[in-house]
Amino acid sequence: MKFRYMILLSCFVTLLNAGHKEEIPLLEKGEKRFNGSMAYRMEAFHFAWDIRYFEVLQYDAEYDKTKGSYLPDEKRKLEPVFQSAPRAFSSREREVRRWLAEAVVKRSYFWKQTLHPFPVERFRVLNFIDQSGRFKAIENRSELLQMLGEIDTEAELYLWLETTMSDFSHPYSYKRIGDLYRVRFQSFFSFSCDYQETFLYYDMQGSRLKEEVVKRRHDETCIPISL
Repeated sequence: MKFRYMILLSCFVTLLNAGHKEEIPLLEKGEKRFNGSMAYRMEAFHFAWDIRYFEVLQYDAEYDKTKGSYLPDEKRKLEPVFQSAPRAFSSREREVRRWLAEAVVKRSYFWKQTLHPFPVERFRVLNFIDQSGRFKAIENRSELLQMLGEIDTEAELYLWLETTMSDFSHPYSYKRIGDLYRVRFQSFFSFSCDYQETFLYYDMQGSRLKEEVVKRRHDETCIPISL
């Protein structure tokens, strides 16, 4: 069932992107494009907590509205989308990582996306190893901010932004302006040949302060989509 949903989702996104080529923004002076999440390593973070290792695991869960719960899946695939360093895990560590990931599969969890139009949600869980060697998981945004402390590096900013990403937009680049970050977001697609770029301002404690929206238009090769 889940495989069928993934195939339909892929076709849906492909249709929405038909006729639209990706726009490459012209960066302003001092503006820098984010690296991919796997490009950052431990030294790129200045955590307030003393940790040895951390990772972000991604997995999908199907929600059953009639039962009001997620369908269990003992073979759920845990995909690492970020690792602070390459690491081999013992069988016990693999069991703990899976247990921590499954423990957050609930409606109130903060880092998840609904894969519209299907009853499937994509979860991401941040696991870390503390100085005592124990695996733990971040359960909410408050804990994540405590771990980050002051957001004073690109890697920390990107990690925080990823947890607040909407379904169809993502952080593209940023510019440091005094003690603030001006972050450029791009939409994954639009139904028409018009699209918009959103600029959000954040302080070093992760608070979003204001928003600017700039409307733009694809070039003459764009074909609008009618559903």
